[in-house]
Amino acid sequence: MREGLNADLFQGDLQLDIKPFIGIAPAIMIAGLNPTTSADYPVQHAFALKSPELPLYDYIVHDILRTAGLTLDAIYATNLVKCTFSGHRHPRGICLEQYGRADDDTVENFLYPFFKYCSHYLEEEIREVKPSILICFGQVVHGLMVKKYDLDEQGVEKTMKDAFGKSYRIMVEERKIAYIPCVYRAERDAPNLGDPFPRFIQCLKDEAIASGIIT
Repeated sequence: MREGLNADLFQGDLQLDIKPFIGIAPAIMIAGLNPTTSADYPVQHAFALKSPELPLYDYIVHDILRTAGLTLDAIYATNLVKCTFSGHRHPRGICLEQYGRADDDTVENFLYPFFKYCSHYLEEEIREVKPSILICFGQVVHGLMVKKYDLDEQGVEKTMKDAFGKSYRIMVEERKIAYIPCVYRAERDAPNLGDPFPRFIQCLKDEAIASGIIT
C-alpha cells in the first residue's frame, strides 16, 4: 500500500469538527469514511445522526436500523478519517481536482495517510466501546479496514461487490466481532451488486439477536 498520493497536500487546513454519535447502550459500531460537512446542512456528529432532516439519517435510521428491529440507542457512529477538509470539500472532489480521477482506489490512496495518522483513535474506540457488531460503509472504508486488520486473511472478501450481504466473524483489537459491510443508499441498487440489501438486513438482525442486542 502506498503512503498516499500526496500526504501533505492539505497540511494546515484540516479541522476536527465532527464528534462521534453515542447511543444509550452502544453495541453496534458504524464507521464511515470522512466527516464531510456541508455549508447548507452543517452537522456536528458522525453520520448526521442528530440531524433527522438529512437523507443520510433517514437511510441509517429508517432503511437499516428500523428494518432490522434496531434503534439509535444501540449505535456508536464514527469515521475512519477524523478530519474535515477546508471549504466543505469532499475527498472525491479533491481527488478529481488534483489527479483527474475519483475512483475508489484513488480516494483510498489519497486518504490512507490521514487514516494511518489517526487510526489509533479507531483502535481506542473499539477497545472502549467493545462492539459486538461492526458495520463499515462504502468500498473505501471497507478497503482500509481490510488492509489495517488483514481481514482478507480472516476470510473477508476485498471488494464490496463480494462482501455486501454477508457477515464475517473477525478478530479486531483482540475482540471477536461480527463484521457486516454495507453500501450507501446511492450504491444500494447498483446493477453490479444484484439485490443483497435484504440479505444485509437479515445478517444484521441475526447478529443482533445472537449478541443479545435484540431480545
